[in-house]
Amino acid sequence: MRTLPRLALAAALAAAGAVRAAAQTPVATPLKFSGVIYADWQNGGTKAQRALNKFDLTRAYLNFIMPAGDNVTVRVTTDVLNNTAPGTYYKGWTARIKYAFMEWAAWKDTGTDPAALTFRFGLEQTPEIDMMESFWQRGITNTPIDYLGFVPSSDLGATAIVTLPGKQGQIYGGVYNGSGYGAVETDRFKNVNVRFSWTPLAGSKDAGYLKGLQISPYYQKGYTASNFNATGPGLQQDLWGVHVGIKDPRLTVVGEYDSRTNGADTPTNATVTTTTGAVYSAFAIVRPLAYLNGTKTNPWSLVVRGDQYKPDNSKSGYQRYLIGGVGYDINSKVTAYADYQDVEGHNFATTAPSDIKAFFVHFVIGF
Repeated sequence: MRTLPRLALAAALAAAGAVRAAAQTPVATPLKFSGVIYADWQNGGTKAQRALNKFDLTRAYLNFIMPAGDNVTVRVTTDVLNNTAPGTYYKGWTARIKYAFMEWAAWKDTGTDPAALTFRFGLEQTPEIDMMESFWQRGITNTPIDYLGFVPSSDLGATAIVTLPGKQGQIYGGVYNGSGYGAVETDRFKNVNVRFSWTPLAGSKDAGYLKGLQISPYYQKGYTASNFNATGPGLQQDLWGVHVGIKDPRLTVVGEYDSRTNGADTPTNATVTTTTGAVYSAFAIVRPLAYLNGTKTNPWSLVVRGDQYKPDNSKSGYQRYLIGGVGYDINSKVTAYADYQDVEGHNFATTAPSDIKAFFVHFVIGF
């Protein structure tokens, strides 16, 4: 009978030791790490660089996401690039921060495809370009309003994101510095950006290709400091547009219109000149062998895109940007594209290159 008390004592000591060991064992932090690398080979360029022949690393984005308590996560994304800007701290391969923000999942409804409310604060995506890149392949080139500088792809600000119930879409709005992630804030003015993405048939089971239909109007109301009087009224920096797209594994097709209105003055003249410019863009990414073989997808794809940009709607000058190419999915994470890009300026007065003819081989590597 004395054996039972001894066994009970031994079990209690073993349990206490297990509790102490568990308390001393560090809990692993659930860090999520991912990224994407954009690399290419280019042959050709501007009129003065037709013989250009180079390998290049366009971008490398490294994403770090981890929880910060209940319902809050933190994301930091580094942007690896070749810094060629004159007069900067280092000319060569370097890294900077593109995203660094807190995300609070403040509320989520119950049931199937519920509504939700999320807040973000910090260096984060702007509403427009992040949505457009979900349709376009960024590894080939930027979206139109990105490469034309209509709006930065990331900026410091505070945003709210409303997910509509029943897969009906999203409302995304925020207040931003307006200077973008590549520069510090230099004035007191802020930009207000709002996007509404409507997916009317996303919850339908028999909508076919239209199941992936998304209609996204957006608007920015902004100001920047006057060059003549930095403490006076701000100069207009407005932007609006609409992006309509269909996204399916076999076919992605998009059309968009973007308009920008900017006010400008000079340090020696208070007269404000207001200019309105616009860009029309359309592209398609299609997998023709998926149709022929009756499959949902296929590694081969065709890419075509055309942009037409007028910096000033009151003048005749414009720039046309054409892209045509073929893509191949090496696997689910890596895709190679061979494409030709042609940029032509017609009575186009701008400092940006307006005569580019180049052949590319792009590699998009996700991990």
